Amino acid sequence: LEFTYSNMQTKYDFENIRYSESADGGTDNTTNGYHIFYDTNTDGEKNDWGSGNEGFSILNSDKPANQYPTFQDGNGYIGKCVNMTTRSTGHWGAVFKAPIAAGNLFLGTFNLNISSPAKSTHFGIPFKHIPTELVGYYKYKAGPTFTDISNNEIQGRKDTFDIYAVLYEVTNDVQFLDGTNSLTSGNIVSIARIKDKKETDTWTRFAIPFVTKDGKSIDADKLKNGNYNISIIMSSSADGATFNGAVGSTLCVDEMQLFYK
Repeated sequence: LEFTYSNMQTKYDFENIRYSESADGGTDNTTNGYHIFYDTNTDGEKNDWGSGNEGFSILNSDKPANQYPTFQDGNGYIGKCVNMTTRSTGHWGAVFKAPIAAGNLFLGTFNLNISSPAKSTHFGIPFKHIPTELVGYYKYKAGPTFTDISNNEIQGRKDTFDIYAVLYEVTNDVQFLDGTNSLTSGNIVSIARIKDKKETDTWTRFAIPFVTKDGKSIDADKLKNGNYNISIIMSSSADGATFNGAVGSTLCVDEMQLFYK
């Protein structure tokens, strides 16, 4: 399959970051403020990736960038990469029943919803092609202690990560997906989700095909008219949206490509 570009960037090397507006200057990873990853599309426009760093910053604004859940790591497969590490949100995070913040990165935007934190992630951007495969490289190490939303240790359970992509139809009542329905929404047409997951300290290639859901198909007219969104979603704790996971779990991803036809 030949790799081609559209207006949207579909090759991701995670080399480009800028600091959040709260950053106070200084050198990389020594300043307060978090990393925002972006890609430049074929029109020269910068498109930001979403992450939960903004929510984490409310309770942890004094942290340097490399102590946020999602930051740029210098040890990529080639050059730099994205590092996603599950963090404790401290006392107030536990009070608000959000004791951990999984490192995550996704195509979409983050809009803090204090009453329902899992709905803060708005997954999806317009896509006018039929996605076929998501390919890239990862490293992963699970944190030592798995805890639930009440910060209770769950004996015998080990954390794991997630990497997946979804193509879904945009309708009046579903403008985007979020942490509550990104794998279950009836609007999803096809999913590519990693299955062969393992802990590894060496860069490991993944190639995930898109699988069309039973009874679903892509309508050519709707595709042409921009009625479908796509999102790529990565997390250092697979159940991080429900605040189950292990502090210290670390997922690194680099040199990722979204293939389509």
